[in-house]
Amino acid sequence: MNVNDLADRLEQFYSGTHIDKAVEMLRQQQAEIEGLKNPILKAISMAFNPLTDEEIRKVADEVFKDYKNWHYYQIDFARAILRKAQEK
Repeated sequence: MNVNDLADRLEQFYSGTHIDKAVEMLRQQQAEIEGLKNPILKAISMAFNPLTDEEIRKVADEVFKDYKNWHYYQIDFARAILRKAQEK
């Protein structure tokens, strides 16, 4: 049973202002739970869909254009890799 099922049962067997408010609150909480699931599922999918070596090399080529100062771009490289992984 999830929150929406509970809200449905409350509506089915009880009525009144307090019950209506409780049902509305339960449905809002379920919507918030569903909203939280999306970023979590995306993060999990990123973990199971890693970038290929070729994709990482392409990102590195873009970030490390100025090779002699590569150490200044390490954070940019990490951010670029994460952005690329999120696109997958």
